[in-house]
Amino acid sequence: MNRNRIDRTLRNGTLFWTFCALSLPATLILMARQPQPGPAQTRAPVSQVSFHFARPADNGSEPPSANEQSPSEPSSTSSRDGKNLYLSQVLRKIERNKRYPLRELNDRIQDSVRVRLSISATGELSHASITTPSKYSAFNAEAVNCIRRSAPFPPFPSEMEQGSITLNLKIDFRLR
Repeated sequence: MNRNRIDRTLRNGTLFWTFCALSLPATLILMARQPQPGPAQTRAPVSQVSFHFARPADNGSEPPSANEQSPSEPSSTSSRDGKNLYLSQVLRKIERNKRYPLRELNDRIQDSVRVRLSISATGELSHASITTPSKYSAFNAEAVNCIRRSAPFPPFPSEMEQGSITLNLKIDFRLR
C-alpha cells in the first residue's frame, strides 16, 4: 500500500514538474512580448493653441482676435512678450498635470481632445469644457481634469489689461 502511494506521489510530482518545465518558457516569452507600461504620466506637448483676450466689460466692444492689436493699444514688443510668457506658463502648468490614462497606455491607444478654458485676470479658472471630444472617455475626462488640477493659474502680468482670457487647446495623448 505504501508503494502505491509513493508511485502516485512521484507520478503527480513528475506531472507537476513537467508542467512547470513546459509552461515557464512560454510564460517568459509572452511576458517579453507584452509592452511594458511606462510611467503613469507620459507627457506629450500641447500641439495647437488659439486664444482671444476679453476686454473689460465697460467698453462694450468686440474682443480682438489673437493676431490683431487694438488701435488704442500700442504695438509694443514688451506687451506681446508679456502675453506670450504668460501663455507659456499656463501651458507648462497644464502639461505638468497631464496624465496618460492607464488602460489606454497599456493598450497603446493615442488620441487628442480639444478643450476651451477661460481664465480670469486673477488666475482663477472660470470655465473648462470639451469642444471636440475623443472617442475614448478616459481622454476626455483627463483633459478636463488636468486643467482643473492646474488651477489656479498665475495672475495676469501688468502688460495684460484684459479681464479674462479664453484659450482653445488641443491636448494630444501620444506615446513616444
